Amino acid sequence: MRDRWVRRSFWEQRLNIKLRRTLLFCYLTYAQSEADASGDPEIQRQLAALRQEWESPKDSPKRDTTSGNAHSDENNDLPSEGNKKRGVGRPQGSGSLESEDLELVQEMRKGIASREFRSITAAAKAMVLKAGGGGTDASKEQRLRKRYSGLYP
Repeated sequence: MRDRWVRRSFWEQRLNIKLRRTLLFCYLTYAQSEADASGDPEIQRQLAALRQEWESPKDSPKRDTTSGNAHSDENNDLPSEGNKKRGVGRPQGSGSLESEDLELVQEMRKGIASREFRSITAAAKAMVLKAGGGGTDASKEQRLRKRYSGLYP
């Protein structure tokens, strides 16, 4: 029974620490926007010093005396430059077929200019077999049309 209470107490403390850090980060972000808007160099200097103090690592790890587990310093979960968590989903630009599509779009452009194709859609349909990536022919055609329209409005 006591172990369960100690465990719950430990996780409640962790949750409280994370909530406090999140609030501090929100306040600091708000203060930074206000300091930037004011243009006062003294306020900006003081805020930079506070941010540095807040984000600097502590000298020694804290110990939780209730459970006997050593905590690493509290700044590990802070959203600083070196400790950013990756967002949800794949990184932007990864898996993109843009570079391959650009060559096909150039061919489409030449074909439309030489009157080989009467429209962007006809040119995209002709290039579908050369287009890489997964998906149906219709999705590849749509992707090529969008790339063409984005480059040549």
